[in-house]
Amino acid sequence: MEKQDQIVIYQTKEGSTETKHRVSGKCRQFEKDLMVKLIVNLMAIN
Repeated sequence: MEKQDQIVIYQTKEGSTETKHRVSGKCRQFEKDLMVKLIVNLMAIN
């Protein structure tokens, strides 16, 4: 069975609907790397 990308729609506590994109390990790691870079950039700016 292959892992497929899933788009998950869920409701937040505020009641608004958001779309979460669930992806396989590689893409998830890529997202983590992006977040780290974003945080590092923000720290550098501040």
